[in-house]
Amino acid sequence: MNTPDDHAHLYNMSLDTLELSVETANRILRTGITSVGDCIDFLQRDGDAMITVKYGMFDAMNNEVKPALIKHGYGVYLPDSS
Repeated sequence: MNTPDDHAHLYNMSLDTLELSVETANRILRTGITSVGDCIDFLQRDGDAMITVKYGMFDAMNNEVKPALIKHGYGVYLPDSS
């Protein structure tokens, strides 16, 4: 059984799994985030990540990616997703 900290298997899962909009997917791919595991890492860093990304990326992650992760059952790996 996977624990919330054990999400190594999600690095093999494509962003396509999350069914994101083309705009959000392209924005995320431009930053080097290429997997579901990468998205979880970004969201686990939360506010610290804001200073390392371009405008709009943090909003895209919180407004579209985080809900998609929760919808697809990956919310257990996110902070404060209850």
